Amino acid sequence: MKTVRSILIIAFLIFLFLANPVMAFAQVKINELMPNPEGDDKNLEWLELFNPGAENVDVKNYFLIDDSGNKMIIDENRVDSTTNILAGSWLIIKRNGHTTFSLNNDFDKISLFTPDAINPMDIFSYNGSTEGESRGRLPDGDEISNNNLNPTPGFSNQP
Repeated sequence: MKTVRSILIIAFLIFLFLANPVMAFAQVKINELMPNPEGDDKNLEWLELFNPGAENVDVKNYFLIDDSGNKMIIDENRVDSTTNILAGSWLIIKRNGHTTFSLNNDFDKISLFTPDAINPMDIFSYNGSTEGESRGRLPDGDEISNNNLNPTPGFSNQP
């Protein structure tokens, strides 16, 4: 009976992997964000995704939800060129005047979802911001820093 049970469990895990191979390898993290840029927040806010994995990940149609429940879909209108994040690289997502999704200056919790996900693949929370400084993970993809950082969009975070 234990052998049949083990086989069923293994078969189920293989099915999950084959049904959604992106989730099996996806490790994309919300790595850095600029909630309080100098100037117009609505048009200048950005966040950075980091792919620490060994495979490229296309985040087209992934989406972000802010703490107020506002959703922003990641597509070519939010990035400079492509939604594909190379292994070990970063991608900047721009708010570009989105009217509901925003990065609050005092507190926010941003969640990242794959197109068909119910649960977030990553969450980035922060308390407070300083104009012109970002919040991020140190080192890249690791813990969220409690300190404001010098902005490094598209490059490794620095304290």
